[in-house]
Amino acid sequence: MELNEDQKKKIDVYFAEKLPVLACPLCHESDLRVNNRLLEIPEFTLGGSQGIAITWMPVLAVICANCSYTMFFSALGMGILETEEITSRVSRVRFRPKETEDE
Repeated sequence: MELNEDQKKKIDVYFAEKLPVLACPLCHESDLRVNNRLLEIPEFTLGGSQGIAITWMPVLAVICANCSYTMFFSALGMGILETEEITSRVSRVRFRPKETEDE
């Protein structure tokens, strides 16, 4: 999802207030680039006979210009997205445990 101007302003305010001196935890450089798009990280939950439930967490990637280390920040926690803006994206994959010959 491409960031709009309002979301970019919220990101600027968030970092200015919460993390004014942000640097890469690996190389300690402060030249960090904010990805222009929100990403989604899948969360897998085993549901027994229901299969596997997959939910998605929206995140903002911040990338070190020196070593490419990537930090992820919760888009919800940063206030970039409101929970009402997120449509439920749950996939269900049905599976059965492999049957053994003894059964």
